[in-house]
Amino acid sequence: MDISTTGIHCILKDHLGLRKVCSRWVPHLLTQAQKEERVETCRSLIGKFKGMGQNAFLRVVTGDETWVHYFEPKRKQQNMVWIAEGEHPPQMAKRERTRDKVMYAIFFNGEGAIAHPTPPGRTITGNYYRDSVLPYVQNQYNGKYPNEPLRLHHDNAPAHRSGVVMDFMGEQGIELIPHPPYSPDLAPCDFWLFSRLKDHLRGTRYASRSQLGSVIYQYMKHVPVSDYVACYEMWQERLVKCINVGGIF
Repeated sequence: MDISTTGIHCILKDHLGLRKVCSRWVPHLLTQAQKEERVETCRSLIGKFKGMGQNAFLRVVTGDETWVHYFEPKRKQQNMVWIAEGEHPPQMAKRERTRDKVMYAIFFNGEGAIAHPTPPGRTITGNYYRDSVLPYVQNQYNGKYPNEPLRLHHDNAPAHRSGVVMDFMGEQGIELIPHPPYSPDLAPCDFWLFSRLKDHLRGTRYASRSQLGSVIYQYMKHVPVSDYVACYEMWQERLVKCINVGGIF
């Protein structure tokens, strides 16, 4: 008996209760050992955060680097409009992001954010992170909390875990908050702030580095404190979820 492809799909769907889905993109196909390490690190973080108390937890500084372009085109979803039946959808020319861009190191805690633009042509190396980024973050933090040690969370990028950076943090008494391997889903910058910031910038072309920087500064200044607090609550929820699913993305 010859069964068509449509017939096979109907059998799989109606009789076996199956459905066809596309594969989901993930940053990295984790090994079992990496999944277990994610789970163990999440357990350790939950215990550490609970031991700190809410106020200290909200003062943990988390950060990362990202490229910000002078022009980011809008997402397709941002151009959706309501139309009447029979009307043709509007058309927009596809415009690519500009080649001009600035590398920003952005850090925040439960009370607000700071941004550190890097010089033109500069990338983040261990030496630059030690000599420019971390002292800037530390000075900003000490200005607000002069009698508290800086608790810093960042991912496992080579510049962040280089020997010169680890030595500097030890000398300055900066407490490093661990981060699971291959886990942008557990980094607040990646799962919350960066996408939110870039959505705000989309669709507008910025003429200069200073104009772009001013918009970024004003945007982060006006994000409500309650949103930062909500992000930290989401962070803890994601840690729990990672444990519950056995370290799978």
